[in-house]
Amino acid sequence: MLSIHSSNKVSKEMNVLFKKGARVHVESSDNLVILKKDQRAEFRTKLAEKLKEVGWNKVESAPYDHHLLYEIA
Repeated sequence: MLSIHSSNKVSKEMNVLFKKGARVHVESSDNLVILKKDQRAEFRTKLAEKLKEVGWNKVESAPYDHHLLYEIA
């Protein structure tokens, strides 16, 4: 699992830490009180773009709403 802070560090170089097909939970900003609703949505969007760039695929059937689930491609 990656926290909000560590998700900021995701890069292609990080892919060597995971096996192909590994699933990684990435914490969203949904429970941060200091953010407005639109800021939370923007965080999710920007994070999704970044994870797609490094080759991670979103798993739609995530067990938790406050985390995003991705699979290493």
